[in-house]
Amino acid sequence: MSLSLKMSLCEGHRLAKKPVHDDIYIAWYDRPASPALEATNYCLLMSALVILNILTPSCLKRKDEGKRILQEWVLRSSHYAPERYGSYEPIRLSFDPLNIDAALAEWDFSFLVTRRKPRMLGTVFMGNSRGTTHGWINIACEYKPELFSELMQFFVKVSVDFETDFAFMHLVPARHELTITTHQLRQGIPDLSWLTVFGTPYVSLFGRERIRSSPNAFIEELAHDLFSLRLSDDIRDVGNKPEEFFSRAQEIKRHLNNNAFFENDLALDYVYTVPTFQIQP
Repeated sequence: MSLSLKMSLCEGHRLAKKPVHDDIYIAWYDRPASPALEATNYCLLMSALVILNILTPSCLKRKDEGKRILQEWVLRSSHYAPERYGSYEPIRLSFDPLNIDAALAEWDFSFLVTRRKPRMLGTVFMGNSRGTTHGWINIACEYKPELFSELMQFFVKVSVDFETDFAFMHLVPARHELTITTHQLRQGIPDLSWLTVFGTPYVSLFGRERIRSSPNAFIEELAHDLFSLRLSDDIRDVGNKPEEFFSRAQEIKRHLNNNAFFENDLALDYVYTVPTFQIQP
């Protein structure tokens, strides 16, 4: 998926009759495990991508918000910091980590960034003026085990600082895309990722104790009414242990509220249990 197509989807998702679900939700863990599959998954991990997706109740239009995000990016995940940026394709402007203010001239409806080594492609879409769509950050990074902790630090810091409503980290094969938008959440959570962050709307929906008591999961309260739910200790389990990963995700969804999670087999007009979002216009 090109960046320009992603930009159109940012607004276009709400026109669709059904959420767009990439097949990556079943690419690794929604199928039986086998020695051959495990070997294939191991090879895929050699060129896998880590996806960071953050939806904030702030529309992220203000340049001071952009500055905070870029500062944290450079500080906490410097190996994945942008090399080039722009508000449209082709992305040609050189990013200077020592002069972030210069980049903010392009902080508009969308802010696009790239990096060659390690590979990174990122987008920030600002919410609309009606307050119906979140500020949306989606970043795909080449998986490097030795750099993974800094990605985690950046992801958690931005999620906490911007009081995210919903966020996730997940591992996908190279050349795959994975996004979750406001429109999708209004029709049910697409699925649990390796790491899912539930903000205030979902804490109100599920309840604090129900989230805390999720079975076979690593639960952390990042801030007040902000919980991270991690399905395993190692993100590579998405590919190395697909059957176990899928089974654990299903168990937790049943525990939280199965009706809050999108199901492809249900009718298009099926009514899911969803929260009310308070998004700043």
